[in-house]
Amino acid sequence: MNKVEEEVLRKIKPKPYEVEKIERIFSYVKEKLENKIKEYGIEAYVELEGSIAKDTWLSGEWDLDIFVLYPKRLGKLWVKNEGFKIIFEALKDMSHEIAYAEHPYIRLNVENVEVDVVPALKHDYAWEAETVVDRTPFHTAYIRSKLGEEERDQVRLLKRFLKGIGVYGAEIKVSGFSGYLTELLIVQYKTFRNTLAHVAKDWRTGFVIDVEKHYSSIREVKEKFKEHPLIVIDPVDPNRNVAAAVSEKSFSTFIAASKYYLRMPSLNFFYPQIGEVTIKDVMKEISSRDTDILCLTLPIPKKPSDVIWGLLRRNLVNTVNVLKKFDFKIVDYDVWCDEEKQAVFIIELEKAVLGSTVKSIGPPVFLEPDATYFLKKYLESKETIAGPWIENSRWVVLKKRKYREAKELLLNRLVSQCLSSVLKEYIEEHGFEIYVNNEIRKYVEKLGSKDFIVFLTKFLRKKPLWLK
Repeated sequence: MNKVEEEVLRKIKPKPYEVEKIERIFSYVKEKLENKIKEYGIEAYVELEGSIAKDTWLSGEWDLDIFVLYPKRLGKLWVKNEGFKIIFEALKDMSHEIAYAEHPYIRLNVENVEVDVVPALKHDYAWEAETVVDRTPFHTAYIRSKLGEEERDQVRLLKRFLKGIGVYGAEIKVSGFSGYLTELLIVQYKTFRNTLAHVAKDWRTGFVIDVEKHYSSIREVKEKFKEHPLIVIDPVDPNRNVAAAVSEKSFSTFIAASKYYLRMPSLNFFYPQIGEVTIKDVMKEISSRDTDILCLTLPIPKKPSDVIWGLLRRNLVNTVNVLKKFDFKIVDYDVWCDEEKQAVFIIELEKAVLGSTVKSIGPPVFLEPDATYFLKKYLESKETIAGPWIENSRWVVLKKRKYREAKELLLNRLVSQCLSSVLKEYIEEHGFEIYVNNEIRKYVEKLGSKDFIVFLTKFLRKKPLWLK
């Protein structure tokens, strides 16, 4: 372990007072749950799960996952209704909110610690689990059986590294490496540096890790799990790819960052610094380039985070494809969202305003009925500027461009052609706005979000913060 890693580990390893606080909160919540379970006369077990149970958590990240495990014979529907009711009755006098995943659960705030209390079924085997929640206890047990104290510290280093390069988290917003996947990488490669060495040297699209050797060959795995950049077989459920959420970009970012870190270790990989940025800095970045920046702002309905991010990413791609269809050349695009009220599609175009005419290439003169249809369409069209004429073997026409401005195009086509039904209905009711280049200042000032300024700065600069 080098000096950089030693310094990082000192920062991220939980302190004794943190451990004591977490244990005290767990005991308090557990006692309340067990008392209520006893009142109902139900057989159930209260267990700590997640990174704290596995002792792979990071200092300052005090998120407790407490599971109430009911007998599997009671069934999924019972857990969703009656199982949740028992938890609610036990904890309703505490500061709480009802959250939703595959079924409802309780989120507490205890001494500024977020505590998720989740009902689940207790199965005998992981492959019996119908939900991610039901499978979690098997993951906890497996990791605890495989990692000693030194390996748990290596997991911490790898988690902090993945956070630093922006690829930690299996949620759609990130599409990166989950905590469990990170732990499995250390089970496979033993240390942080060895993991990075293998990632840098061996990983290519379609790379396979099968820790428990469930499959007889790599070919068998690839036939089963197609079109994933990384395939990591779940040791407790061989029908599942733990790395299914990892996008090609996150996969590639991990490879590139591993290479550069091994060449030149730096704290910047673990704790990237963007520095102080202001609206003035953002506007200077925008005005200094020869491309155009378009911000499409839209209100968002109240939905779970993964649902919102899934909708936004799909609809952003739809929006970009409509722009491409009308000849706008895209440099880059991304989406920002506060997950409460507002989202912004950020699109960089070579030009947001095109020339007034466009050359349209038609079919070969001998291809019927296409050639006849092309001539019929353009011979007497008001949009025709010149032609049709023959260029080599094809009919060609010079015509008026339907949409010169990207802003005008989206004002006319966004709702009808770019948005899925959920967003479409919401936007039809609440509207949307488009800002281009210097107009963006007005929106940034109105929004007043430091997070958005940082996001926009990263989008404009593009170079990863760890790449020096």
